[in-house]
This record gives sequence, C-alpha cells and structure tokens, in this order.
Amino acid sequence: MSRHNSSTTAASAVIATLQSKLGPEQVLTSPEAIARYPGFVWFPPRPRMPLPYPLGTPAAIVRPRATDDVAMVLHQATAAGVPVVPYGAGTGVMGGALPIRNGIILDVGAMNRIRSIEPGNRLARVESGVILGELAQAAERQGLLFAHDPWSQPIATVGGAVSTNGVGYLAAGYGAMEDQVRGLEVVLPTGEVVSWAGAAKRSAGPDLWPMFVGAEGTLGVITSIVVQLFPWPEARALTGVRFPKFADGFRAIDRLVGVGLQPAMIDYEEEEGEPLAAPSRLFLVFDGPAEVVSAATSLALRIACDYQGTDLGVAAAAHFWEHRHDSALRFLNRDASLLPRRRPRYGSRYLDVAVPIERVLDYCAAVVQLAQEHGVAAHSFGIWGRPELVSVILEGSDVAPVKNGGLSPLDQATDAALRLARAQGGSIEYCHGVGIRFAHLLPEELGHGYALFRHLKATLDPAGILNPGKLSTGD
Repeated sequence: MSRHNSSTTAASAVIATLQSKLGPEQVLTSPEAIARYPGFVWFPPRPRMPLPYPLGTPAAIVRPRATDDVAMVLHQATAAGVPVVPYGAGTGVMGGALPIRNGIILDVGAMNRIRSIEPGNRLARVESGVILGELAQAAERQGLLFAHDPWSQPIATVGGAVSTNGVGYLAAGYGAMEDQVRGLEVVLPTGEVVSWAGAAKRSAGPDLWPMFVGAEGTLGVITSIVVQLFPWPEARALTGVRFPKFADGFRAIDRLVGVGLQPAMIDYEEEEGEPLAAPSRLFLVFDGPAEVVSAATSLALRIACDYQGTDLGVAAAAHFWEHRHDSALRFLNRDASLLPRRRPRYGSRYLDVAVPIERVLDYCAAVVQLAQEHGVAAHSFGIWGRPELVSVILEGSDVAPVKNGGLSPLDQATDAALRLARAQGGSIEYCHGVGIRFAHLLPEELGHGYALFRHLKATLDPAGILNPGKLSTGD
C-alpha cells in the first residue's frame, strides 16, 4: 500500500495556481491531452517494490517554457505535496516517466532552444527539450560533431539522454552521454536553481553536477546542458565482418581494442539461430584523419581474419549505418492509443549489462543455461561500444502465478541474469537507466552507496515529490 496519497484537492489547488500564472495553454487538463502521455514505449513495467504514490492518470500536464517556469512549478508542488514526473519525449523503456495518479507531468519539450554553439570551444549550450538529432544537425552545419547517436536520436531529447546516461552508436570512440556533458542547469524540487558553467577541468573541490547524470529526474529537473562537441572527422570508414559464431567475433573485438585501435562504433550481434553458435555480424566505424582511418580499417580487417571473419563489404556496412534509426522513425509514427495497457502473456526483455571483459563469454554461456532452467529463450547476444558491454534478449512466459505474488518465468530469468552480471563485478544496466522496471535491484547494484543516494534524495527533495518511486528512492 502506498505511503502517500496524492490528494485530488491538493492537486486541483496547485493546478489552479499554475493556470493563473502560466495560462491554460501551458497547463493541460483535458482527457485528450493527458492520454498522449502514457509514459512507456513497449508495455508498462510491473513495479517490483512498494511505490510511495500509486501510478495512474495525472491531474495535469504542465509545459514550461523557461527555467523560471520549472522553478515555480516545483516550488508550488513541494509546498502542496503533489508529485511531479519530469518528461522529455517519452522514449524511455524502463518506466521512468510513468505518470502518477493525481500528480503532474512536467513536459520540458517546449524548452527546446539551442542557446549557442561555440565552434572555438567546441561546445553547445542547449535546453533539455532539444531533440538529439536537431542538435546533431545544428552542430554539423558548424563543421562539428555531436557524438551521442542512439537508435532514438531523431526523437529523444538531450535532457532525457543525460537523465538516463545513455549510450549511442558512437560510444566506442566518443564515450557515453556522461562523457559528453560539461555542465548543467538544474532546478531542485524546492524551486532553487543551480548551475555549472562547463569548465573543462577543475580541482577546486568536487564536481557536483555529475550526480544528476543518470539520476532519472529524482534529484532535480535538468533545464539546460553544456555539451561537448567534436571536430567533424576528415574521414569516416565503415566496414562489416561476419564471424562463424559469437565467440570468434568477441575475441576479434577484444584483440583490436587491446592493440590500441579505437573505432568510433562497435556494433556486434548474433544472427538468428542457436544462441552463441549462430553466425554474428560486426559493424565498425573509424573516424579521424584519412591516413589514420585507412590504416585502422586495414588492421581491423586483418585482425578479424585471424578469427575467421569474412569481410561483408562497404555496401553492407553503409546499409546498416543508414538504417540505424529506422526503429525510432517507426516509433515516431505510433498512435499512443494503440500502445498495450496490459502486459502480454508472452514477453521479452532486452538486457544491457556490463561484465568484466575476461568473463563475457562465460557470462553469456551461463545466461543461456539459466534461461533454459527457467523455460525461456536467450538469443541475440551482442556487444555495443566496448567489449564489456553485453546485450541479450530473453523471451518467454510473462504470466506470474496468482498465489504468493510470484514472478513469471521471464521475470525470474531476467533477475537471475542481472544478478549474475552484478556478481561477476559488472552492472545490471549500462544504457537505459532502471526506472521502475529494474528499480528493485538498485540497492544490490549500489551496495553501501544506496544509503548515501537516499540521503541525497532526502536532502534535495525533502517532500519526496520528484519522480517518486523511480530508482526505488521513495519507498
């Protein structure tokens, strides 16, 4: 049972105040407007821990246009004890933006200005609602590269990528989102605004803004970001290689990274067939001066041949690159009313875990075994960005036993695979955050750090109104 109840009366009072200050065009309460904010992509995750507020239909959608608007909304919500869920573009897969009954969805999509691009400093200063792809295009017009390029680049926001510490196709060469952030402006739940300008390096005390990266909107609302840009590469080479089985390609990746090659992209995944025994495809991108790119590509292909790799040719690699965002474009055309409201009886989980490099192959074999033990299938093993970043799809029955609050076979296998990654010195998630879907495992993931995180949450959000229940911080 929830510890708090989001009062309809309290929410109504706050909404009336916000409408008087912001206007009805920024504070939406119609059922039609609210229905456009389901808060999930594929299907709603089932919470696995007590939630401080019940999930459900929010009382209003608030669309701030400036940082001052966000500060005023949070100040009013904190004073009244009304929960607020930050919302970017709704492309998350972990339920981090699931709405709370009688709460407020704070949609920062209207805060979508690129404040400046500084070619000399190779920096961009953008509001959190800027679409990743739009920033990439603006940077390219200045001869610069914005290197965060996930599948969702055409539809996801910069603020969302920072809040989940996302990983994109170019992470092998340019890093994850956290590696590309140089400063933030954040509104705390009390309405206080704090900002960090984006110094390249400091030793005058600890950097504090990184604690908001990956916090999924539980500690503050990110309103603007200073982003690192890179010179547009003089040359870019794409190549593809096919390996007889997963272990062959993995060993080739480990070898090419081990000799000092740094591809801009490493994308490796099994084809259909028996897990870990089916052929696998590796696509690489190399960026940089033409001579360096040519030499690196040639060396990578030679290493691949040492592990039975077959060159797929430039055309296959180019096709992969050109179509890497197709799933995002399909999502863009979705009808929210058609999204499933109930979990299907047969489901899937796409797991993205980190595992020490020396243990990757053993980990993958163990996942196949534990999946079989739970009556589900494991397939499509892959490596994305770095040799230690492992992906796998689990599929099977998602029907939970009625008695004793049991878990479905798919949930049991998922938890076992995630805990195995953690036990081997890795992490339960490297890409999407945990939201509600995996929040029950966060105490194990953070260990002693979980108590510190809860202390920070209580200090910054004393009323517990900001995205409560996400990251398991409000239970």
